[in-house]
Amino acid sequence: MKEIELTEKTLKHWEEMTDANNHIEVRIEIAEFFDIRHKGSKYRKFADAWKEYKMVCEHAQREALTASVILCDLMIDEIAREYGVEVAAAVHHCL
Repeated sequence: MKEIELTEKTLKHWEEMTDANNHIEVRIEIAEFFDIRHKGSKYRKFADAWKEYKMVCEHAQREALTASVILCDLMIDEIAREYGVEVAAAVHHCL
């Protein structure tokens, strides 16, 4: 299992982004956070996918919700696989 420093400040920031209805932006930031710390991983692809999803949402709006759920589940599952369920749960709690 890989180790990562996930501070209360970072988690609080993500929670505040969610509370401010920045749901896609927080997911982009989470993916970029893990990408910076684990180069060559799937997290860059997650960040890129969230950016594409944001663009799709501008046109599809609610029809894109299912894709968001699937993409989020995949990202949280990858975090759990690489860093453990505790880290994944802490990140998921922010959403």
